[in-house]
Amino acid sequence: MLSRGHFNWALHLNDPDAKRTMMWVFGPWNQANRDPIDNAAVELVCQATSASPTYLPPVKFTLTDTKKEPHRAKMFSLIDGSLAINNPTGVAITQAIKEVQTDSAKGRVKYKSFSDLLVLSLGTGQHPMGHAASEANRWSLIGCPKAPWVDSVLNATADMVDLNISLVFQSEKAGANYLRIQTDRLTGSFASIDTCGHEHLSQVTDLGMQLLDEPVMQRDFKTGKLVPVTDGVTNREALYR
Repeated sequence: MLSRGHFNWALHLNDPDAKRTMMWVFGPWNQANRDPIDNAAVELVCQATSASPTYLPPVKFTLTDTKKEPHRAKMFSLIDGSLAINNPTGVAITQAIKEVQTDSAKGRVKYKSFSDLLVLSLGTGQHPMGHAASEANRWSLIGCPKAPWVDSVLNATADMVDLNISLVFQSEKAGANYLRIQTDRLTGSFASIDTCGHEHLSQVTDLGMQLLDEPVMQRDFKTGKLVPVTDGVTNREALYR
Protein backbone atom coordinates (compact mmCIF):
# COMPACT_ATOMS: atom_id res chain seq x y z
CA MET A 1 0.00 0.00 0.00
CA LEU A 2 1.32 3.46 -0.84
CA SER A 3 2.15 5.87 1.95
CA ARG A 4 -0.26 8.67 2.75
CA GLY A 5 0.11 11.63 0.42
CA HIS A 6 2.57 9.92 -1.94
CA PHE A 7 2.08 8.95 -5.57
CA ASN A 8 4.18 7.78 -8.47
CA TRP A 9 3.65 7.30 -12.16
CA ALA A 10 4.99 5.25 -15.03
CA LEU A 11 4.35 4.53 -18.69
CA HIS A 12 2.16 1.46 -19.22
CA LEU A 13 3.57 -0.25 -22.31
CA ASN A 14 1.22 -3.18 -22.74
CA ASP A 15 -2.51 -2.74 -22.22
CA PRO A 16 -4.18 -5.86 -23.72
CA ASP A 17 -7.56 -4.12 -23.81
CA ALA A 18 -6.62 -0.73 -25.20
CA LYS A 19 -3.65 -1.86 -27.33
CA ARG A 20 -1.74 1.31 -26.56
CA THR A 21 0.93 2.93 -24.42
CA MET A 22 -0.54 5.05 -21.65
CA MET A 23 0.34 6.89 -18.46
CA TRP A 24 -0.46 5.08 -15.22
CA VAL A 25 -0.55 6.96 -11.91
CA PHE A 26 -0.25 5.03 -8.66
CA GLY A 27 -2.10 7.15 -6.13
CA PRO A 28 -1.93 7.69 -2.35
CA TRP A 29 -2.95 5.16 0.28
CA ASN A 30 -6.67 5.95 0.28
CA GLN A 31 -6.90 5.62 -3.51
CA ALA A 32 -5.13 2.27 -3.27
CA ASN A 33 -7.61 1.16 -0.60
CA ARG A 34 -10.54 1.97 -2.86
CA ASP A 35 -9.32 -0.18 -5.75
CA PRO A 36 -6.98 -3.21 -5.43
CA ILE A 37 -5.91 -2.65 -9.04
CA ASP A 38 -4.19 0.54 -7.77
CA ASN A 39 -2.70 -1.18 -4.72
CA ALA A 40 0.77 -2.08 -5.98
CA ALA A 41 3.60 -2.70 -3.52
CA VAL A 42 5.84 0.33 -3.02
CA GLU A 43 8.82 -1.79 -4.08
CA LEU A 44 7.23 -2.49 -7.49
CA VAL A 45 6.19 1.13 -8.00
CA CYS A 46 9.70 2.39 -7.22
CA GLN A 47 11.20 -0.15 -9.62
CA ALA A 48 8.75 0.87 -12.36
CA THR A 49 9.35 4.59 -12.03
CA SER A 50 13.10 3.99 -12.17
CA ALA A 51 13.01 1.70 -15.21
CA SER A 52 14.66 4.09 -17.64
CA PRO A 53 15.09 2.48 -21.09
CA THR A 54 18.67 1.47 -22.00
CA TYR A 55 19.53 1.46 -18.27
CA LEU A 56 16.97 -0.83 -16.63
CA PRO A 57 14.41 -3.31 -18.06
CA PRO A 58 10.62 -2.77 -17.89
CA VAL A 59 8.91 -3.95 -14.71
CA LYS A 60 6.17 -6.55 -15.13
CA PHE A 61 3.61 -7.66 -12.55
CA THR A 62 -0.11 -8.45 -12.19
CA LEU A 63 -2.60 -7.03 -9.68
CA THR A 64 -5.79 -8.95 -8.88
CA ASP A 65 -9.05 -7.83 -7.27
CA THR A 66 -10.47 -10.81 -5.37
CA LYS A 67 -13.18 -8.89 -3.50
CA LYS A 68 -15.84 -9.56 -6.12
CA GLU A 69 -16.75 -12.34 -8.51
CA PRO A 70 -15.55 -12.69 -11.17
CA HIS A 71 -12.07 -11.63 -10.06
CA ARG A 72 -10.47 -8.75 -11.94
CA ALA A 73 -6.82 -8.89 -12.96
CA LYS A 74 -4.59 -6.35 -14.68
CA MET A 75 -1.14 -7.03 -16.07
CA PHE A 76 1.38 -4.20 -15.96
CA SER A 77 4.49 -3.69 -18.07
CA LEU A 78 5.97 -0.37 -16.98
CA ILE A 79 8.87 1.94 -17.74
CA ASP A 80 9.99 5.26 -16.28
CA GLY A 81 7.20 7.85 -16.55
CA SER A 82 9.76 10.61 -17.09
CA LEU A 83 9.70 9.73 -20.79
CA ALA A 84 6.31 11.43 -20.86
CA ILE A 85 6.65 13.95 -18.02
CA ASN A 86 10.16 14.53 -16.68
CA ASN A 87 8.89 16.98 -14.06
CA PRO A 88 6.22 15.38 -11.82
CA THR A 89 4.97 18.64 -10.30
CA GLY A 90 1.98 18.95 -12.60
CA VAL A 91 0.94 15.36 -11.89
CA ALA A 92 1.28 16.00 -8.15
CA ILE A 93 -0.95 19.08 -8.31
CA THR A 94 -3.57 17.25 -10.37
CA GLN A 95 -3.64 14.32 -7.96
CA ALA A 96 -3.86 16.66 -4.93
CA ILE A 97 -6.84 18.52 -6.42
CA LYS A 98 -8.57 15.23 -7.29
CA GLU A 99 -8.00 13.96 -3.77
CA VAL A 100 -9.41 17.02 -1.96
CA GLN A 101 -12.53 16.76 -4.10
CA THR A 102 -13.32 13.22 -2.93
CA ASP A 103 -16.12 12.64 -0.42
CA SER A 104 -13.66 11.60 2.30
CA ALA A 105 -11.79 14.93 2.06
CA LYS A 106 -14.79 17.26 1.93
CA GLY A 107 -15.28 19.20 5.14
CA ARG A 108 -11.75 18.62 6.42
CA VAL A 109 -9.67 20.02 3.55
CA LYS A 110 -10.06 23.59 2.30
CA TYR A 111 -9.50 24.08 -1.41
CA LYS A 112 -10.94 26.83 -3.57
CA SER A 113 -8.04 27.87 -5.79
CA PHE A 114 -4.28 27.57 -6.28
CA SER A 115 -3.82 30.01 -3.39
CA ASP A 116 -4.72 27.08 -1.10
CA LEU A 117 -1.82 25.00 -2.41
CA LEU A 118 1.83 25.06 -1.33
CA VAL A 119 4.10 23.44 -3.90
CA LEU A 120 7.80 22.65 -3.51
CA SER A 121 9.37 21.34 -6.72
CA LEU A 122 12.89 19.87 -6.39
CA GLY A 123 14.88 19.53 -9.59
CA THR A 124 17.59 16.90 -9.89
CA GLY A 125 20.00 19.20 -11.74
CA GLN A 126 20.56 19.83 -15.42
CA HIS A 127 23.65 19.66 -17.57
CA PRO A 128 23.95 22.88 -19.63
CA MET A 129 24.38 22.01 -23.28
CA GLY A 130 24.22 23.43 -26.75
CA HIS A 131 24.56 21.75 -30.12
CA ALA A 132 25.09 23.01 -33.62
CA ALA A 133 22.59 22.01 -36.29
CA SER A 134 25.36 20.20 -38.21
CA GLU A 135 26.09 18.09 -35.13
CA ALA A 136 22.43 17.32 -34.42
CA ASN A 137 21.98 16.22 -38.02
CA ARG A 138 24.27 13.24 -37.31
CA TRP A 139 22.24 11.96 -34.34
CA SER A 140 20.60 8.61 -34.96
CA LEU A 141 18.29 6.43 -32.89
CA ILE A 142 20.05 3.34 -34.23
CA GLY A 143 23.65 4.46 -34.32
CA CYS A 144 23.54 6.55 -31.18
CA PRO A 145 20.77 5.38 -28.80
CA LYS A 146 21.94 7.73 -26.03
CA ALA A 147 22.40 10.76 -28.26
CA PRO A 148 22.22 14.24 -26.70
CA TRP A 149 18.69 14.68 -28.04
CA VAL A 150 17.47 12.49 -25.17
CA ASP A 151 18.72 14.96 -22.55
CA SER A 152 17.40 17.84 -24.64
CA VAL A 153 13.89 16.37 -24.70
CA LEU A 154 13.86 15.52 -20.98
CA ASN A 155 15.17 18.95 -19.97
CA ALA A 156 12.67 20.71 -22.24
CA THR A 157 9.66 18.84 -20.87
CA ALA A 158 10.76 19.55 -17.28
CA ASP A 159 11.22 23.25 -18.00
CA MET A 160 7.86 23.56 -19.77
CA VAL A 161 6.07 22.11 -16.75
CA ASP A 162 7.92 24.61 -14.55
CA LEU A 163 6.96 27.52 -16.81
CA ASN A 164 3.29 26.55 -17.06
CA ILE A 165 2.86 26.00 -13.32
CA SER A 166 4.65 29.24 -12.48
CA LEU A 167 2.36 31.19 -14.82
CA VAL A 168 -0.77 29.58 -13.34
CA PHE A 169 0.22 30.44 -9.77
CA GLN A 170 1.15 34.00 -10.75
CA SER A 171 -2.13 34.47 -12.60
CA GLU A 172 -4.00 33.55 -9.39
CA LYS A 173 -1.90 35.96 -7.30
CA ALA A 174 -0.27 33.00 -5.55
CA GLY A 175 3.24 33.11 -6.99
CA ALA A 176 4.83 32.78 -3.54
CA ASN A 177 3.04 29.42 -3.08
CA TYR A 178 5.19 27.77 -5.74
CA LEU A 179 8.94 27.24 -5.25
CA ARG A 180 11.18 25.47 -7.74
CA ILE A 181 14.75 24.64 -6.65
CA GLN A 182 16.97 23.66 -9.57
CA THR A 183 20.59 23.95 -10.66
CA ASP A 184 22.38 23.80 -14.00
CA ARG A 185 25.88 23.60 -12.52
CA LEU A 186 26.30 19.89 -13.21
CA THR A 187 29.30 19.13 -15.42
CA GLY A 188 31.36 16.09 -16.40
CA SER A 189 30.86 12.90 -14.40
CA PHE A 190 28.93 14.96 -11.83
CA ALA A 191 26.10 15.17 -14.37
CA SER A 192 26.03 11.46 -15.20
CA ILE A 193 23.23 9.28 -13.86
CA ASP A 194 25.65 6.33 -14.17
CA THR A 195 27.72 7.68 -11.27
CA CYS A 196 26.35 6.70 -7.86
CA GLY A 197 29.36 6.11 -5.61
CA HIS A 198 29.64 7.50 -2.07
CA GLU A 199 31.87 10.38 -3.18
CA HIS A 200 29.43 11.41 -5.87
CA LEU A 201 26.44 11.24 -3.52
CA SER A 202 28.36 13.31 -0.97
CA GLN A 203 29.00 15.97 -3.62
CA VAL A 204 25.33 16.00 -4.56
CA THR A 205 24.39 16.45 -0.89
CA ASP A 206 26.86 19.33 -0.50
CA LEU A 207 25.45 21.05 -3.59
CA GLY A 208 21.92 20.68 -2.25
CA MET A 209 22.92 22.32 1.03
CA GLN A 210 24.61 25.18 -0.89
CA LEU A 211 21.43 25.77 -2.89
CA LEU A 212 19.50 26.46 0.31
CA ASP A 213 21.43 29.68 0.88
CA GLU A 214 21.47 30.80 -2.75
CA PRO A 215 18.85 33.10 -4.32
CA VAL A 216 15.61 31.64 -5.63
CA MET A 217 16.14 31.11 -9.37
CA GLN A 218 13.81 30.89 -12.34
CA ARG A 219 14.40 29.88 -15.93
CA ASP A 220 14.79 32.74 -18.42
CA PHE A 221 13.23 31.22 -21.53
CA LYS A 222 14.88 33.82 -23.77
CA THR A 223 18.39 32.78 -22.78
CA GLY A 224 17.77 29.33 -21.30
CA LYS A 225 19.68 30.28 -18.14
CA LEU A 226 18.61 30.25 -14.50
CA VAL A 227 18.45 33.82 -13.13
CA PRO A 228 17.65 35.16 -9.63
CA VAL A 229 14.10 36.34 -8.98
CA THR A 230 13.61 40.05 -8.38
CA ASP A 231 12.99 39.97 -4.59
CA GLY A 232 16.39 38.36 -3.93
CA VAL A 233 15.27 35.91 -1.23
CA THR A 234 17.18 32.67 -0.73
CA ASN A 235 15.67 29.23 -1.06
CA ARG A 236 15.93 28.79 2.70
CA GLU A 237 14.05 32.05 3.31
CA ALA A 238 11.41 31.11 0.74
CA LEU A 239 10.82 27.80 2.50
CA TYR A 240 10.22 29.53 5.85
CA ARG A 241 8.24 32.44 4.39
